Amino acid sequence: RFVTNAVIEGTTASGNGGDGMVLARATTGTVLSAVDASTNARNGISISGLPLATGPTATGTSVGDYGGNAVSNSRAAGNGRYGIEVVGGHDIGVNANDLTGNDMAVVVRGGARAVAVVGNNITDPVRHGIAVRDGVGASAVSGNIVSGGETAIYVRASAVEVVRNTLTGASVHGISLVGNVEGTALQENTVSGRGPSAIDLTRAESVDARDFDNELSGWSDTTPWLVTLKRIAQPLNLLWTALALIVVITAVRGVRRRTTAKRHPYADKMPVATADDVVVDAPAGPPRRPPAPARTP
Repeated sequence: RFVTNAVIEGTTASGNGGDGMVLARATTGTVLSAVDASTNARNGISISGLPLATGPTATGTSVGDYGGNAVSNSRAAGNGRYGIEVVGGHDIGVNANDLTGNDMAVVVRGGARAVAVVGNNITDPVRHGIAVRDGVGASAVSGNIVSGGETAIYVRASAVEVVRNTLTGASVHGISLVGNVEGTALQENTVSGRGPSAIDLTRAESVDARDFDNELSGWSDTTPWLVTLKRIAQPLNLLWTALALIVVITAVRGVRRRTTAKRHPYADKMPVATADDVVVDAPAGPPRRPPAPARTP
């Protein structure tokens, strides 16, 4: 705490009852490089950039947040909670780390901003590989390789660019967006695995999937057919389907009518040349008498 511009490298913290390493509040410009934080009961590495006070205090404690910290080229494996957790702060880097077997590999939360989670190798998380949630803004998740876990990348109520990640082996979702994620972009990610959906948007708000461009051909959808039917059979979908059927049926009937033989509109007014030209039957009436023989004088 209250440390500025420090470098910690080549250090191991394992088997602790809480976190392995902690960069607490009021720490700025500190870098953890080539450290190993494994098999700790809580987090491997915790970084807090939260302010020391949230309002006026008798001692005039600062209400600003802190940042400029980074974790790079490090390892966090088998921790009971998260591999690396970032809570609040700004301008924080989580780069090129090897994270294996944690409940979640990287968690960014608490209104942090300008956080870069780049180039990490994440293997076998229990739940999420990378989770960005609860008010995180102007951040990036890029160039990571995530293998295994339930959901590779999870974004909730945050704005983050998720680009050029390789996600394999997820068992529920490749990428899941939840809540208001306005400003979030998903571009050039390669997603493969097996589960209900490669990109889950069912709980997302303020998102336009038409702007997303990702490679999803390696994903195997396991959604039961009844769930898919319920998803499709929405009232508005049924209404548009009924209108489309009416249009199609009307068009088919019109084509059939046009293909039948057409009758001349004035056929009953045309000169009669043969018996076949008679189109109106003669009115029924009494038989006509033969003409009387002529009298001779």
